Amino acid sequence: DQPIDNAVPTVPEVSITPEAPTTDDLLECVVTLESTDADGHPVSYEYIWSDGAGNELDNGLQDYRFIPDNTSEGQTIMCQVNAFDGRDYSEAATAVVVIGPAE
Repeated sequence: DQPIDNAVPTVPEVSITPEAPTTDDLLECVVTLESTDADGHPVSYEYIWSDGAGNELDNGLQDYRFIPDNTSEGQTIMCQVNAFDGRDYSEAATAVVVIGPAE
């Protein structure tokens, strides 16, 4: 018997909305191009929020949303997304924004 290889999911494309957030805005990490899996496995996404130095941030939600209570003016916020097919993770897709002053 030949071992069954598992195809790693493709890297999704992501963005953060709004594109020019303030300290009042809820951030959302949006998958703009879905990941696909050559084996036809369903794909889910893991979201990791971090600051400009790469330190993981607790968004209080552990999902695609980041609450404004955890942001400060001038802060760089990055969303990293990995696609998961039940066995393997894709390489990370990332998006970055810089928080502006509240209006």
